[in-house]
Amino acid sequence: MPDLEEMLVVVSENNNPQTFLTKARTHEKEFYHRSIQVYIIQDGKIWIQQRPLDKKFGGKFEPVGGHVNEDDYNIDQEGYLQCARRETIEEVGIDSRSYVHLLDIPATEQTGKEFNRVYKLRTELDPKPNPKETIPEGSYFRTPEEIEEIIERGEASPSLVHTWPLIKDQLK
Repeated sequence: MPDLEEMLVVVSENNNPQTFLTKARTHEKEFYHRSIQVYIIQDGKIWIQQRPLDKKFGGKFEPVGGHVNEDDYNIDQEGYLQCARRETIEEVGIDSRSYVHLLDIPATEQTGKEFNRVYKLRTELDPKPNPKETIPEGSYFRTPEEIEEIIERGEASPSLVHTWPLIKDQLK
């Protein structure tokens, strides 16, 4: 299924599910919806990946992430945890059930009207970047200081810029 045809969970301003619409329509009409981020941790470093150039914010750096879709929602009636698992498998080939919920970020104009749930995942498994989802050469584990430098240089996606200050101390 093309990315823009993926059916997302559209929610109210209070994060109550309303309907399912395509990703393209949800973003075009600026409807509220749900998303996740997963910070993968290994040996004190955090996995940050580079977005493909043909995607929105192409070339920018970010953690694993994505939108809660209809299938995610139908599995657990919320969708966040299932989405975290699905996106981690799709983007870096890691299948885990050891996610730790760190934070819920309310939907605002700054988040693109996304209610964002942030997880961390400690693992000894080596990520295998999917070239359809990330630029493998720009995707690897980094120190918190390296992530700060990426943000300072303006090379981070808006989601990383917004989330990092809120969660960086919880990743230790």
